Amino acid sequence: GGASQTAGVLNAVNGFASGNPVAETSAPAFTYVWNNNLQIGSPLAEDVKALQTALAQDGDYHGDLTGGFYNQTYAAVRAFQEKHGINATGFVGPLTRAELNTLFGR
Repeated sequence: GGASQTAGVLNAVNGFASGNPVAETSAPAFTYVWNNNLQIGSPLAEDVKALQTALAQDGDYHGDLTGGFYNQTYAAVRAFQEKHGINATGFVGPLTRAELNTLFGR
């Protein structure tokens, strides 16, 4: 019956709202502090992987979390910079790091 299907959907929605830990998306659980400038070919894989994670959470990066700073990451950094009013160079320097640390460095 249609009524029981509707109730099932409502129960699923209520389950999400009731603090089910899987569904906690309001505050980013991901935190990181960037202390190094990053650019294409950067060898700092942990910093780059954290950068990719942050950019993915901010909606700019859609690739794999590889720790390699290449074209996809570069494009995502530029999109992030444009969105946050930073000169879109694709280089993660002091201004971009400050913005990332403000968003994710809790």
